[in-house]
Amino acid sequence: MPKNIKHLFDEIIPADITLSEENKQRILRNANQQMLNISQRKRIFRPICSVVAIISLLLILISPSLVNRLSTHSSFHTPMEKVTIPNVDYSSLIHSFYIKETNELIYADKKSIYSYSLTSHSQQVLVESGANIDIYALTANAHWLVWGKKNNKLFIKNRKTLSQKEYKKDIIGDVQLKGNTLIYDDTSGYKQLNLSTFKETSIHGFTGIARNSKADLDRNLLVIPEQFKSNNRNKTEFFVYNLTNLKQVGNYSVPYKAAENVTLINNKIYAAFSNEDESPSILGYIDLTNGVFHEIPTPPFTTYAVYKNYVALSVVEKNTDTVKLYQLETENLKELPIFNNIKERLLMPRFTDDGSLIVNGEAADFSMYLQDVE
Repeated sequence: MPKNIKHLFDEIIPADITLSEENKQRILRNANQQMLNISQRKRIFRPICSVVAIISLLLILISPSLVNRLSTHSSFHTPMEKVTIPNVDYSSLIHSFYIKETNELIYADKKSIYSYSLTSHSQQVLVESGANIDIYALTANAHWLVWGKKNNKLFIKNRKTLSQKEYKKDIIGDVQLKGNTLIYDDTSGYKQLNLSTFKETSIHGFTGIARNSKADLDRNLLVIPEQFKSNNRNKTEFFVYNLTNLKQVGNYSVPYKAAENVTLINNKIYAAFSNEDESPSILGYIDLTNGVFHEIPTPPFTTYAVYKNYVALSVVEKNTDTVKLYQLETENLKELPIFNNIKERLLMPRFTDDGSLIVNGEAADFSMYLQDVE
């Protein structure tokens, strides 16, 4: 077989598609036969016909893999963005979160809160504090910035007017923003605070023995998980509230002690479920339309994130783990190879409410990767 044919064979097949040696030889034999079949034609047309024949054969044989590859990459309207913020500790970056409306990352160290613009690639100090900032009680949107100190104070800053208020509360650590409304928990339960009027309203009182996850918001719904034990059996209950009228609209129970990283989206409650005698966790969801629990088959994983029908898993491989992205199709996961060309370990997958996936890398520059899946 002429060298130029083998070269064409190598060039046309994408790097991430693997053919067996048997298939490779079959393709080359067919290509050779095509060349023999056109040998009696005019010499000037021989190279053109040969190339067309080879390309046709290759497309027939590898088209399923090629179509899948192309559809995967074309499914996202925006390319993945690599974000590198110089001179920032890794411990700050793994807790950062992205605000799509302002195209910025928010993160904090012990004494300050920062914004990093992905448009201008510049950093801005939002807050300088004399006391340690509780990064677990830090949240923000385009209009508000909220952070905690020593679990007994919340500070609320209007990002438009720059006015700031102190709110003394025994915050456990779950604070979430929805527009001009703050949802938070204290020792007794969950509260809602109107940031425009500072009117506080009670939503839910704790009755369980523990929790393994924060609550989660989706549109006008709030889900709160609690752990219970009865007759030596563990269970997790999910209390669902309508935030418009603050009425409970659902109560769902599963026979698992732990429900971690609870996520509410598309009328489904997702979580990583486990009991003391089970390892690793399983990924599943409760369908709010009928209360039915569904388990999603997955490879072993340490953590997950979900948005609509996209699932990011920290998949366990060779005594470590790294993030992979999947598409959920009828309760089966189909891997999307968007991270295949990134050699460093990826971790801490998290989605924004509007479909941006953020993961952290462990290379020396501590880069993050941002992919909009909408």
